[in-house]
Amino acid sequence: MLDKAVENMIFDFIASSREPIHSTEIANALGINRVTTTKYLSVLHSRGLIEFKNLGMAKVWMLVENPLLQAFEQNDMDNMTIQAFNSLADGVCVLDRDLNIV
Repeated sequence: MLDKAVENMIFDFIASSREPIHSTEIANALGINRVTTTKYLSVLHSRGLIEFKNLGMAKVWMLVENPLLQAFEQNDMDNMTIQAFNSLADGVCVLDRDLNIV
């Protein structure tokens, strides 16, 4: 079973990084085994919270840039939907059951 505190620590470290960061750098900075770090990165990636980019044989990790996700994570429930839709650069299309734009 994964430790939520370790998971949060890794996520917070990636979130505070200004540039994509290699898993070995994360492990060394946090004092966590590299293999353990890789397991947590995989879990965070499967949840859609982080993403990676291949640089040669290495992966570098960064937060997912998802304005909708960020809007829903805020505590202001009254404005959550408005903020989510306002954050979309391309707008939203509403479709009916036949996939016609309404």
